[in-house]
Amino acid sequence: MRCPRYSGPPTSFFGQDSVAACLSTHTSNASHPKSCRKEPVKPPDQGPFSNFSSAQPASRFARSIRRSGRLQTCSYRGTKKQAVSWVRSNKMLESMDHRRFSSLVLGFLVLAFSSVQQGAARAQAPCPSDHDRLLSALKANVKASGGPANGGFETNEWAAVVARNGMVCAVAFSGPAVDAQWPGSRLIAAEKANTANGLSLANMALSTANLYAGVQPGGPMFGLQFTNPPNQAAAYAGDAKSFGSTNDPLIGKPIGGVVVFGGGLALYDGKGIVGGLGVSGDSSCADHNVAWRVRAALGLDKVPAGVNPKRKDAIIYDLDPGGKSASGWGHPLCAGHEADIADELGAGVGGSTPK
Repeated sequence: MRCPRYSGPPTSFFGQDSVAACLSTHTSNASHPKSCRKEPVKPPDQGPFSNFSSAQPASRFARSIRRSGRLQTCSYRGTKKQAVSWVRSNKMLESMDHRRFSSLVLGFLVLAFSSVQQGAARAQAPCPSDHDRLLSALKANVKASGGPANGGFETNEWAAVVARNGMVCAVAFSGPAVDAQWPGSRLIAAEKANTANGLSLANMALSTANLYAGVQPGGPMFGLQFTNPPNQAAAYAGDAKSFGSTNDPLIGKPIGGVVVFGGGLALYDGKGIVGGLGVSGDSSCADHNVAWRVRAALGLDKVPAGVNPKRKDAIIYDLDPGGKSASGWGHPLCAGHEADIADELGAGVGGSTPK
């Protein structure tokens, strides 16, 4: 009798470096416990079974086969009836292997379909503002590009908008050239937009300025800024000549990042939250003022509520000399007149100079 041919994966039953076949040593006169036999793999022309053929007794047979460049050897000792039982068991193992393989393929298909569905959902999220509207609103509210004062250095600024799904969908700068504002502020603006959007809800807004006090050592949100690292692949991709244009490399990508100082606001259209806006390029207090103005110019300032009962997601200047915030949502004062401008805009609470 020939050794049953095994057609399953090379390592699923026999093993790569040894043969293992659990043999039954039943005889016609007695029954003995089952045992497991292991033998090292040997080439077909070596070993005690190299010349074994089907003409030899059924009580002992072996056969060597080579599949996919890997030698497999099977060995069996027993009666013909037991050999048939061994073959059936072998076929069951093959069937189990095929079922496992089918389940694995099905799992991959489900994951792939889920990824496609998520990608489609992200692609369908509308952008709260296109590039031209953002650019126009930004230029009109930055002093360096002809707008009003905001109390800080009065430098040019970057602005970025993310859709509700976190995808960057508009980036602009107020200056005459891409390097007329701090180059590093492009990513900061995008991350501020991501933060405000990601930490705001339909019924409550959090500005990035509201996060400062809570993330200080000992605060209830300490370490928050490290929980959502920026997307490095998106952050540093593309040609700098296209930065701030309709073809900015950030467009259509999630930027990630968490920023915990002023300049990021959630966007609301009156029906719900639609995304986030980030502004960077001046002091963080001035960035907040510019973002407040730009959000209003875009008509996306229908904020339902925030951490301040009256001014919602306004910047709160209530840190004491020891750095503790009375409200728990405070932000430090900056060196200029940003707090005065914020008070005039309704964008800030406290910190302004008495009149």
